[in-house]
Amino acid sequence: MKQLLALVLLTGAATTAAAATPALPAVSASVPGPGLMYPDPATNVVPEARQVETFPYLTEEFFVSGTANAAPYATRIIVRRPKDVKAFSGTVVAEAQHAGGRSLVFEWSRVSILTRNHVFVEIVHGPANIAQLKTFNAERYQTLQIAPGQSNEILAQVGLLLKSRGGVLAPYDVRRVTLMGTSASSGTVRNYLPAHAEWRMANGGPIYDGFLLTSTNGNTPLPIVDVPMIQMPTQTEVHTHAEAGIKYRRPDSDEPGNRFRLYEVAGMPHNNSREMRSFLGDP
Repeated sequence: MKQLLALVLLTGAATTAAAATPALPAVSASVPGPGLMYPDPATNVVPEARQVETFPYLTEEFFVSGTANAAPYATRIIVRRPKDVKAFSGTVVAEAQHAGGRSLVFEWSRVSILTRNHVFVEIVHGPANIAQLKTFNAERYQTLQIAPGQSNEILAQVGLLLKSRGGVLAPYDVRRVTLMGTSASSGTVRNYLPAHAEWRMANGGPIYDGFLLTSTNGNTPLPIVDVPMIQMPTQTEVHTHAEAGIKYRRPDSDEPGNRFRLYEVAGMPHNNSREMRSFLGDP
């Protein structure tokens, strides 16, 4: 038993020694223009649905820049924060922007996030996202650039920025930051999970304190991480992988280094048809 404990401690020490704290990126003032930062409407919901603008929140855009994977980058984040700083829950919910150019998990869960007074942050993390922005508004986004291979370090740097209690969230008492994604952006989060152990806070703690992956791609189990993680495949993934065997399933766990839940919800489609009529009949 003593030998096993020593091995565990040595392994943990090696992991900590191999980890590094990412550089803190530079952040601009709130970007006022020119033009829009989103297509109109800003969220894909039917008019009768609860709109983001009805909540007592401020929505702002900031440009974030630095060096990742030994090359410069410049990207943007969208921050939705309670107008009343004292009402803030202490939780920042971050989402890797979907390949379609939106934060889909936020759109589907916006009422839950905003009712609970969380801060929400959308992170543009890849070259394709930047290309979309420039196609939409070339003048506003002409200075932005991301090269292949920079995504993980950008996500780590932005997470560190959000936790630094400076810059965009200076007045807010940030106690935890989570990261989520769905479908294509769940792939972004999945790709980040190995980097979760590599990029850490200066005290060795995690940059992201939890992960949520929905509409998850692939038929392999998610890796074990040292923070809570929720996986929500949809009926699309269940149906797709049924014949080959649903290999992505792994047991729920409450172990301190493996807090995990897998939720398979009957009838849950890959896309939200409740508020997006175009997705009716989506498998």
